[in-house]
Amino acid sequence: MKIGYLVKGCRDLHINLLTFAGLILIKLDVIYIIFYKQSVTLGRLRLSCNLNRNIIEQLDNKTLTELKGVIITILIETKRLQMREFTLEDVDAVYEFSTCSDVTQFTGDADAIKSKADAENIIRKVWLAEYRRYGYARYALVHKDDKKVIGFCGVKYEPELGCPDIGYRMLPKYWGQGLGTEAVGAVFTYAREVLGLKKIIGEVVEENVASNKLLLKLGFCHTETYEKDGFVINRYE
Repeated sequence: MKIGYLVKGCRDLHINLLTFAGLILIKLDVIYIIFYKQSVTLGRLRLSCNLNRNIIEQLDNKTLTELKGVIITILIETKRLQMREFTLEDVDAVYEFSTCSDVTQFTGDADAIKSKADAENIIRKVWLAEYRRYGYARYALVHKDDKKVIGFCGVKYEPELGCPDIGYRMLPKYWGQGLGTEAVGAVFTYAREVLGLKKIIGEVVEENVASNKLLLKLGFCHTETYEKDGFVINRYE
């Protein structure tokens, strides 16, 4: 597993990015550029951006403001997947997987997102807010070959439990390929080794056989079964 940084650049600029690999000249065109580090123990590293003076003189104030707002997000990478923080550019993808009845069948929040405005609110008011408050939340789950956000995976702090819950969602097209195990396993390692989280739980509706098996396969132990909102829920640690 690798971690790295997701950098959102400004259109048609050449900037020098000082990374741990050296000084690299890159043209940014509103694209995502990823710098990987091999060790998952490094945590959040700092990435310095140095602009050529000649370029600075040609930039207007708006562009400079955008550049100062470069987005740097921790990434997790597996053989087939990448995980990064959500951005407001993910509205369409969040709307797609959140309004799929197969995806939300056992989530208990099937009606939470009914429009793209709702999807934007979830990103802005939940995930982005939790990144700032706790340093982690659900991450956008990206299929590397398809270059598409196919769901989410990550840990979410649950105040009433005093610890984070691990969870994932994925479009049905990608089920049955072992991607859930791949994603959750990588997030669990990241949460323990990078975020330093000691206690992580998983809660799964009893009828969701595949997800119950997934947590057991990854070494979680069943600790409790209870009822909530009409569902029988298994808790794992």
